[in-house]
Amino acid sequence: MKEASPAKYYLARYLFIAIASLQAGAAMLIFFRWPSSPKHSAVVFLFASLALFFFSLHVLIGTRIRRVAVGKKKLAVIESNRVKRYAWDEIRDLQFIRFVNLYSMNIKGRRQKIYFLPTRNSATIYSMFTRAEDLMPKRK
Repeated sequence: MKEASPAKYYLARYLFIAIASLQAGAAMLIFFRWPSSPKHSAVVFLFASLALFFFSLHVLIGTRIRRVAVGKKKLAVIESNRVKRYAWDEIRDLQFIRFVNLYSMNIKGRRQKIYFLPTRNSATIYSMFTRAEDLMPKRK
């Protein structure tokens, strides 16, 4: 079974929280370092708003990104210390999200979507021409 590299997984999972902390740090630095003026207040508000936006993205998307190992007959979802194995028949929906290079997957019996990275490095820019059918075997 193949899975995406751990470096790509951790980068995708924690990218939004890292950007949010940098934005919040910049807002605090400007707020405490320079005297209060309308110009500085606007910049602090902008950076704080961006930090909240990226933190919201982390809560909405980053917590749903999982490591998935893909095989011909099964796939395994790796969550913390557990590995759950699913047959391809249990997959309700599989979509490729272009420009982000993520797969979105619905599993029967689960309410939330699972997002995961492709297993191989694609040669196309941002995987614009990759389809979900390339990953999932054809059903009989």
